[in-house]
Amino acid sequence: YAQDYDERLPIGTSYWYAPGGGGSATRTDPQGWFDLLQPYVKNSQILGCPSDDVEYTTTPWDALRGGAPILGYCANMCFEQFSFLKIANLTSPAAYAYLWDSNSYYFYWYPQTDTSLTATSYRPWLYAAWRHNDGCNVGFLDGHAKWVKNGGMQAGIMSQTMAFNPSIHNW
Repeated sequence: YAQDYDERLPIGTSYWYAPGGGGSATRTDPQGWFDLLQPYVKNSQILGCPSDDVEYTTTPWDALRGGAPILGYCANMCFEQFSFLKIANLTSPAAYAYLWDSNSYYFYWYPQTDTSLTATSYRPWLYAAWRHNDGCNVGFLDGHAKWVKNGGMQAGIMSQTMAFNPSIHNW
């Protein structure tokens, strides 16, 4: 993808929801990271981790999540919405996490734990899923991936302030 788009990575999400909201809508304007990578992956089953305990249905929409797709992985939302991130604008692309195990399609990095969230919590799905021997698989902006132990993610590499940094987003 990056080679085809001038060394830029796909956006994480654009706060889009199913038209009309809820679980019965049909997407007509794909724009999530998973939609943008689909022509390269060519297999939507890869979006669900075999170790995930979430049951995926035939529809990607979940009314409890405001029409957001249910995936086994998420994208770092600190890189979304403004423009396609240019890898050259980052000083250390290998240090920035982009995709990892989760039960959503995007992620804000702020302190949360699996046990502190309930079904009625605000955005209860926004946390990493530590389903692989108390760790998760993480894909970084330079293209490498590795397993990271629970507690091994550095909050600084996913700071919310990155989302508003014009030098990173090539404004």
